[in-house]
Amino acid sequence: MTDHRTLEEELSLPPKVAILCLLKIGQREHLEELAKGHLRFRRLSFYSEMESQEQPYHDKNEGTVGVLQAEYVKFLISFGGEQVEVSRDTGLLDQVIVQELRTRMVFCLHAIHTGEWTFREFDLDVVPEFRRSLQVPKSMGNHGDHAWVLTDCQQFRARLLEAVRRRNLGLQGRLVRYVDFTATHGYVPSDIRGFVKSAEYREEREYRIQLDTGGTVVTVRPRTS
Repeated sequence: MTDHRTLEEELSLPPKVAILCLLKIGQREHLEELAKGHLRFRRLSFYSEMESQEQPYHDKNEGTVGVLQAEYVKFLISFGGEQVEVSRDTGLLDQVIVQELRTRMVFCLHAIHTGEWTFREFDLDVVPEFRRSLQVPKSMGNHGDHAWVLTDCQQFRARLLEAVRRRNLGLQGRLVRYVDFTATHGYVPSDIRGFVKSAEYREEREYRIQLDTGGTVVTVRPRTS
């Protein structure tokens, strides 16, 4: 068997970075509404079920709460009184992805943060490299041709909390964690569910604000030959 790290271990420590500012990248008309205080939240399922899968924000694995490598999985499916075993030996491929698409509404921002430089000592010679690491990746241009820059994150969060509390809703805001699904196995800790994505989206450097309106739908999506 391949030695896989557990998701619990991979995600046990929160990222220690300094967020310098947040950006919302999109179309001008949407950002003008945002500047007026109108935030457009979407359900998690929107990103995994959207018809146009060429969109940059399409993610078939959105809402992942478990990554189960095929070599550790075995389950039975009943058909007309007969049971069929599904496992790697019978054609199960790669991973079984467990998704929890709660009726949470999310608002996604791009975070400019210090990343791996947070606790790194460096001199003036590498300052240009550090600056390049803070630049918005070109791929983010696929999300829109305008950007709304948020520099006072504390004030923004305070205003949002006030609005949410008036409606008795739950709210979380944190950086999304990016994980290599081919190298990990297990379940996402309950306190950060909805904030874990595949490493293929790492360039998004997403800061996610999530409303919890209650209710859960769990989906298990295996691949077989």
